[in-house]
Amino acid sequence: MRICYIGWADHIHLIRWAQNFIKLGHKILILTPSQGLNKSLNAFTIKIFTRNMRKSLSNIEYLIWSNLFMSNIIHAHWAGFGDTALTSSLGIIPYGITVWGSDIYRLNEFPYESQYRITFGLKNADFVTCDSHDLKKKLISLGITQDKIYIIQWGVDTSIFRPNVNTELLKKELNIPEKANIIFSPRQIAPIYNIETIIKAFAELLKKESNIILIQKYYKTTTERLIQLKEYAKNLGIGNKIRWIGTIPYRNMPLLYSIADIVVSIPFSDSTPMSILEAMACGKPIIASNLPSIKEWIVHGKNGLLVDPMDINTLIFHMLFLLKNKETRALWGKINRLIVLKKASQDVHMRHMEKIYKKLVKTISWKQKMKRFMKYTSKIRKLYAIDFEGGNN
Repeated sequence: MRICYIGWADHIHLIRWAQNFIKLGHKILILTPSQGLNKSLNAFTIKIFTRNMRKSLSNIEYLIWSNLFMSNIIHAHWAGFGDTALTSSLGIIPYGITVWGSDIYRLNEFPYESQYRITFGLKNADFVTCDSHDLKKKLISLGITQDKIYIIQWGVDTSIFRPNVNTELLKKELNIPEKANIIFSPRQIAPIYNIETIIKAFAELLKKESNIILIQKYYKTTTERLIQLKEYAKNLGIGNKIRWIGTIPYRNMPLLYSIADIVVSIPFSDSTPMSILEAMACGKPIIASNLPSIKEWIVHGKNGLLVDPMDINTLIFHMLFLLKNKETRALWGKINRLIVLKKASQDVHMRHMEKIYKKLVKTISWKQKMKRFMKYTSKIRKLYAIDFEGGNN
């Protein structure tokens, strides 16, 4: 098959997805607004003019429909690209959307015209994928037909993310004291990921347990935000107890999970975070936000601990409990590894996605495509009826 993806080509989620289908023998085209593209992928930078979609689509349609590629299927990653996939398909090429959580859970925060385009693109898609039952319920509440929604995980490469990785060299590089316990916070440092609460809880925890280190990951951020958090930690008097890790090769991420005794992720909003599944695959206990999608993976007191994102006292209590109970950490880590092997294997989920692609490509006949095309003009006219007048940005 020739699969066209529309999304951020510099994001590891889309990169891994595309690489999987290249390995499965398919030809891939990625259309992206991102700069600094991964050179190993067949990616083209596009500019989307929200107030002049015809200007945007001329180049997009050429790439999708040209004899150089001629897509069999179009797949948008993030619902905000769904209307672009719809219009580029001309109603003939099957298209679908993978929602990422922030595009649906935070839909009401978007301008009205964005909400309209997102829901319109979803309702007209041939398939929609999400990574949790809770996110599926949210899609259904928006009027998306249930039988075209599939729960597909991004999936974990369990051959890479595994327990018992040797981390001695990394400990030396990070100047981590011998026998220190390590707490790993793997999320971005954008405000939604609630990093200030983790840092504050860690500062309070140090008053009870001094031989601990916090590793904080950061990427896709501004210098101002990073400086802000470092100053916050410094003002709490714990700057020397935090190791800040920027962008690293994806293949090295298992080292960071493996070095940790506890993994903490307490965002205000989330679907199924890959960081939690990767930590579970590495056999680690989790402290996570008590959000619906996360509860599908973490059962409080059974394989991890859940907390309200702003309940700092409970977060401290949970951290202290796990630090003092090595046997519990080991048991929950083993359980988490088994859960990922059973329910979140990258290979299993990508094979399932491949079957969905093939079914659509095979079952939509040319006669049906012509009928779809006849409906195309009225659908697109309706979609862009809310365009602003004038402007091209």
